[in-house]
Amino acid sequence: MYNFDFNAHQQLSGSPKNNVQQAIEKANEKAHMGNFKVCVTTAGDVLVLPEFSVLMRDDIAEIVYDTDHGYSFKSSSN
Repeated sequence: MYNFDFNAHQQLSGSPKNNVQQAIEKANEKAHMGNFKVCVTTAGDVLVLPEFSVLMRDDIAEIVYDTDHGYSFKSSSN
């Protein structure tokens, strides 16, 4: 993991409640450093990552929030 990535979600890693809302708050705190995305991995982990790191990972299941564009909604067809 790149040092920049670790700094972005360092506080979330030690949190027993690693949920999406906390990740969004952390992403917004770091937004002055660039575009951050809140992602859910295939293992169910919630991460705050810079845009470049999201592109480099192969375990991202979904991007739920982007500091530039806001929430990412997906429509479901039943």
